[in-house]
Amino acid sequence: MSAVILDGAKLAQAIKESLKPRIEAIAKTRGRPPALLILASDDKDRPSKTYRQTQMKVCIELGVRVQLIESRWQNSRAILETLERMADFDGVIFDLP
Repeated sequence: MSAVILDGAKLAQAIKESLKPRIEAIAKTRGRPPALLILASDDKDRPSKTYRQTQMKVCIELGVRVQLIESRWQNSRAILETLERMADFDGVIFDLP
């Protein structure tokens, strides 16, 4: 079996295009767009910040409401208290150390 070289940009675009109608259907059904919360540590790691910015950009392009909260999370209680106040989100990404 020979190796297949994938065109990452082309594949990513195809995935995004396949998600758009699904996201629009969710927004129509719920009366609001899907919402994603990103909880991240307030670190100075440049690659992590760039990755989060890319995630947010894609969400916005697809019509997903996204919010980033960066903090120096000291314990899981602080995270849970934040989540409790953010009940209108459909998904959460934990980008914590």
